[in-house]
Amino acid sequence: MIHSIQATSAIKNIGALESLKSAQRTSSASDFSKIIGNMVDKVDSMQNEAENTVQNFAAGKADFLQVVMGLNKADLSLKMAVEVRNKAVEAYQEIMRMSI
Repeated sequence: MIHSIQATSAIKNIGALESLKSAQRTSSASDFSKIIGNMVDKVDSMQNEAENTVQNFAAGKADFLQVVMGLNKADLSLKMAVEVRNKAVEAYQEIMRMSI
């Protein structure tokens, strides 16, 4: 009787551990997606800021240096996002090539 109680307790503990691991995996995946989403939002906002600066320059409200700096920041942020995407794709492809 004592052994069955201990076995039932152990099974409950294993189930709790599995659900905790599953929650951690889901949390990690959602954290990663949040980070990527934030990065994309920042790149988009830099692109919009650069476009607004160009429009302000055309209207005579911004100087050339602001335009160049805004365009360079937007360009670098886009290149960074593309490289992060490329590295993520490479990592995924490498994992898919692994034999189990």
